[in-house]
Amino acid sequence: MNVCPGFRAESGSFDDSDHNCPTLPSKLSGCKAWYYSPTMNYFELAWNSRPSADGYQYEVWSMTGKNGKKLVTNKAGKYSTSTSFVNTKLKKSQFVKARMRAYVELSDGSTKYGPWSNWSYTSRQPDLEIKNVRGGQRLTWNKVDGAKNYTIWVSTRAKTGFKKVKTTTKRSLTVKKCGKSALKSGRTYHYTIVANKKIGKKTYQGSKTHSFSLVYYKR
Repeated sequence: MNVCPGFRAESGSFDDSDHNCPTLPSKLSGCKAWYYSPTMNYFELAWNSRPSADGYQYEVWSMTGKNGKKLVTNKAGKYSTSTSFVNTKLKKSQFVKARMRAYVELSDGSTKYGPWSNWSYTSRQPDLEIKNVRGGQRLTWNKVDGAKNYTIWVSTRAKTGFKKVKTTTKRSLTVKKCGKSALKSGRTYHYTIVANKKIGKKTYQGSKTHSFSLVYYKR
């Protein structure tokens, strides 16, 4: 039984009739972080709402060094389930980690926070360049700090039908086939690429929001 003044644990339903014993938000779920584009500095976060929350706090950290470095901290309103922002500290092509938590504002003006969410890991998507070369199309891309390797997919359509080409530690690759078929002159091929990072036994993917395309002309 809860004794006030204090906090109640958050349940599936929310009754705020007893203001002397506010509900402390539980740990957030459904947390995601990603970059909007390979070249723009828009960063996006999303989470599942908490009925007792008066707002949400979020942090984005670099992953360089032993413990990383806090790059961004800010808040979002109580009805928010996502936010997007631009910050020049996030312009570097690197893996970052983000976390979020809900909070309540008390009548005495103080703020009490729920627990932090699990970390969400992401990176800017590599910016891909494509050139027609003898025998196929040559892909090159920029380095993403912290990435273990990169995975490339190809399709004859802009948004669907992507087939894995290869996972590689290099930053260039010549593609000669789309699936099992050789590239056909005059056809447009679409590519998407993602950076991968291994943390412990789990591999995390960076942002993968855009595809890159070029018409193939046999040389």
